[in-house]
Amino acid sequence: MMREKTVMTLDSRYVTQIKNAYYYVNPPELVTVAQKERPIMHQFIRKLSYQELQKNNTDKIMCLISKLDWTNKDISIYTTKCLTGAHNMKYFNIRCLASLLSGLVGYQEEIGTKVVDGVFENIRLGMEVNSPKFNQRRMAQIKYLGELYNYRMVESANVFKALYS
Repeated sequence: MMREKTVMTLDSRYVTQIKNAYYYVNPPELVTVAQKERPIMHQFIRKLSYQELQKNNTDKIMCLISKLDWTNKDISIYTTKCLTGAHNMKYFNIRCLASLLSGLVGYQEEIGTKVVDGVFENIRLGMEVNSPKFNQRRMAQIKYLGELYNYRMVESANVFKALYS
């Protein structure tokens, strides 16, 4: 049928029907994307930060994250990375992430400065690369910066410097 399709001059609708029938019977081989294997604790932190975090359960998640083993370097670095990555979550939940971070500062003081530094670094990196595929990421980071300002984690002078640049 595919040879017949190329030899005969057919209407575009018939060509599409022949292609659909052919690929339905003989689908092309799909290249599978290898999933990154993460440790169980990293999966737990990602699930709390990116999937479970909502307006109504911020306190519960803050309690769970504050109970993590912060003396473990791997867990503390990964938690900081997850709290910095506002672009990985839904846009309207970025406020909840800022609220979570402001609550965690009472338990772990150094995490606030690490996350704020990471947010500024992500914004600066997004401006330096200047690729259109990073526009949405940059906007999420700027919204996160604004929410951190609302929770008094960042001073206004730093926010204006970032916006001016």
